[in-house]
Amino acid sequence: MCSNYLRHGVLKLQKAISSRRFIGLSTLQNWQTLLATENYETQYWLNESNFDEIIHNLELRSKESTNTILEEIRKSNDIRNVLEKHIHKLPNKLNEKWLQFTSEEVKKLTDKQLTVKIFGDEKGFRIKVKRAESLLKGMGLCFDQAHANIALVGGPKSYVLVGDAARLQHAIVEWAMTELIVKFQFIPVSVPHIVREEVVEGCGFDPKGLRTQVYKLRGTYENQVTADDESDNLPCLIGTSEIPIAALHMGHTFDSTELPKKYCCLSRCYRSETHEGDMNLYRVHYFTKVEMFAITEKGQSMQMLQHFLDIQEYLYSQLGILCRVLDMPPHELGSPAARKFDIEAWMPYKRFCGEISSASDCTDYQSRRFNIKYRKMEPNYETNEPFKIEFVSTVNGTAVALPRLLIPLIEYNQKEKQFIIPEVLRSYMDGKSTLEPSPFS
Repeated sequence: MCSNYLRHGVLKLQKAISSRRFIGLSTLQNWQTLLATENYETQYWLNESNFDEIIHNLELRSKESTNTILEEIRKSNDIRNVLEKHIHKLPNKLNEKWLQFTSEEVKKLTDKQLTVKIFGDEKGFRIKVKRAESLLKGMGLCFDQAHANIALVGGPKSYVLVGDAARLQHAIVEWAMTELIVKFQFIPVSVPHIVREEVVEGCGFDPKGLRTQVYKLRGTYENQVTADDESDNLPCLIGTSEIPIAALHMGHTFDSTELPKKYCCLSRCYRSETHEGDMNLYRVHYFTKVEMFAITEKGQSMQMLQHFLDIQEYLYSQLGILCRVLDMPPHELGSPAARKFDIEAWMPYKRFCGEISSASDCTDYQSRRFNIKYRKMEPNYETNEPFKIEFVSTVNGTAVALPRLLIPLIEYNQKEKQFIIPEVLRSYMDGKSTLEPSPFS
């Protein structure tokens, strides 16, 4: 019996290894089959014994989408039917930490109560701190929609960085990418900035509705849509490189020995920010971001999340800014996240802490939608299966996001009417220690 099992196991292993290839979309009659709706965890979501926990999850998140589902549940005598109907819209299971709270309790938590760590040096200023945008504009290094030409070209929330400000942005992203690749052994990737709408949805973002932040592209694609096409989906600009990276291994099964995978990506990101008011460089429609993304075995994602937080602290500490880490409550989490931490930096001019980064544990939310799994040698003698197949877990985090990061960086490192370039960035700016004015006008 043992020899038969081993022979059977070897044959399955050989077959598995030979088939370990990423499934190219061009080989499929319908690429949407990779967005595997049958992989939703129905044994959990449609199990009556879990209904109280599921409803509690929806109440804690308190989003427009979850409130709609809750309203249907309260009006229905068949909870299972409602959950099955909306299973593709249900959020991830929450980290167990939050299940002990009521929705009223989490909404009352203060920033002080949510803060888990403060790092960086607290500085006293002998000068009146200038607003970052004002300092840059005064040196001819930044222009926004208040500048007539910029408004005509890009509209509201547009900006242009010039001269040393542009060089500073490039220096920051080059430094961050180098640190991730060399020190922390990330694999660099370059991804498409245009993706299909289904990929955006599979990652856990909503490309539809009045409040969506997703930009869609119209034009030649619309001319290709036929009457037989049941979809009115349009290509989308990415709001984060997390989206194409998460779909990179769609339909793939890893060996457990290949995990974890850590990717870093520099990309332009586009978001239709709906926030009104004078936010200048803090809230814009397009920005540059270095993203961290990891694929882990089941049960290892929280450890990777902590690794990402350690990296973020390492990076921001070198930039000489004061930061705090917040364990974000459920109503601040997106659908894919089981847990999320935000890093906020002190911005001296406005005297408030503003978010500059976040990191999220998405467990198997994205991998179930993209059908990404791993196999682990774990013999089952009852079924003669040599492997145990599980969905991978995914983790994402922001290394640096610009121009937002420029605000605390410039305000916290200014002296008189000058900005002192942090030591770690000077080698990326030909040894400069301060920014020079630009003749651009």
